[in-house]
Amino acid sequence: MKMKQLKAFLPLIIALLSCSAVAKEKPEWRSWPTGERVVGSIAIYKPSLDTKVSIGDSEGNLGLLISFEQTLGLSDNKSTAFAYLDWRFFKRHSLSFNYFELNRSSSQPAGVVISIGDKSFEANLPINTFFDIEALEIHYSYSILFDRKKDLSIGIGVSLQDLGFGLQQTEDCGMPLLCDELQASYKSTVPLPTLNVRWTYAFTDKWLLDIGVGWLAVELDLDDKEDLSGSIWSATGVVHWKTWQHIGFNFGFKRFDVNVDYRKRDAIATLDYEYNGLVFGIEGYY
Repeated sequence: MKMKQLKAFLPLIIALLSCSAVAKEKPEWRSWPTGERVVGSIAIYKPSLDTKVSIGDSEGNLGLLISFEQTLGLSDNKSTAFAYLDWRFFKRHSLSFNYFELNRSSSQPAGVVISIGDKSFEANLPINTFFDIEALEIHYSYSILFDRKKDLSIGIGVSLQDLGFGLQQTEDCGMPLLCDELQASYKSTVPLPTLNVRWTYAFTDKWLLDIGVGWLAVELDLDDKEDLSGSIWSATGVVHWKTWQHIGFNFGFKRFDVNVDYRKRDAIATLDYEYNGLVFGIEGYY
């Protein structure tokens, strides 16, 4: 299922969560600071970015590892929106959805010859570059320790990384309409499973600390001439302030590190990107 199809289901998921919260007598755990049934947030995320890509040629030779920030001038610090939804559908069972999108572009000479596949971009001519990331994470968690003050959960999920990047360069021939253009672009959705551990501690009824770590490495032999390997790890530390009964704020730090190696027949590619930074948002509870 593609990213756009999954995004189309999110309003339905939210509607189902609302319907599941029909009026009935609340169990005791619903009154705990850690026992909110539904928590949703919209936040500002300002990560530092480090993106490296290498694409092999038709003979299977891996090209130069390119830094999109240092070599091609993409911004290494850009704000974006970050959204998440946590649904505790039973006392010890939860589902979480995280989403963000980050698009960057630039135009400048690289200063070095860049090879992408069978194409080479000149060092002294401007290169129009873009790199877009759209990430959707879905996690299931089980609380092995859960009371008024503490929630320790373990779980499994999938991180869908929708990636698109490209380079374009026009030869400086003095006659733009007759100039040759050189371009290379790639787009794919990389699904990576994750194992997750999360610890929540309530200092008071209004102040909570939330720490989470996710990681998994995978190697897939898709057939005799195609294989995929990759790893992803994430770390989160967020403080929640339940300012009012149904509205509050959060602030903290998030980090993601993704590495993917792909080979299909003679085509090979490697992608390594990191984004980490502060997050500040508003959240609602039910």
